Amino acid sequence: MGNQLELDKLPPLDRSTPIYKIFDLQDDDKLIDICNKIYTEEEPDIQSRKNNYWKKRYAENVSNDELAFFRKIMEDNGFTVKENYLTHNLIEVHMSNSTGKNRRVRPHFNWHVDDDGGISGKVNTLIVYLENTATQGGELEFVDENNKIQTIRTCKNRCVLIRGDVHHQPKTIYNGHRIAVVIQFPR
Repeated sequence: MGNQLELDKLPPLDRSTPIYKIFDLQDDDKLIDICNKIYTEEEPDIQSRKNNYWKKRYAENVSNDELAFFRKIMEDNGFTVKENYLTHNLIEVHMSNSTGKNRRVRPHFNWHVDDDGGISGKVNTLIVYLENTATQGGELEFVDENNKIQTIRTCKNRCVLIRGDVHHQPKTIYNGHRIAVVIQFPR
């Protein structure tokens, strides 16, 4: 789709279920603990990659109890999850790292939807931001139900639930880094 989004050509969003929700957590929250565990297990490889964008698919060491906990968070916030979520899911660590003066990193994602992306079918996505030290950028843009572009500031311990048919993109990061764990389940 490129970086240009033609808002007037987007299909209307179903308004019967939530399209997004934002909430902030504390450092000792169970969700943050699980996501930090996922990131920490991948950290040596991630930290060796400077001045770029990187993601890694991850799920083999996430327990069924942890997957059930992610599902509960989605469902408690009005986002449905199908019964096959234990075997049909996507968990990734995304890191954008820009160090040095006037450095920037453009994630390779432009405007996109998550449906039929990382896993087949319709999905709901939970994004947990573990860090964002960027001096500028790193926000998440999305198109709301009125076809208006909204911007979410992505700060430490911020969680974003977003339906898979919602167009969104991360913004370029300047002078810093952003770490996020992305979880997708079928809806």
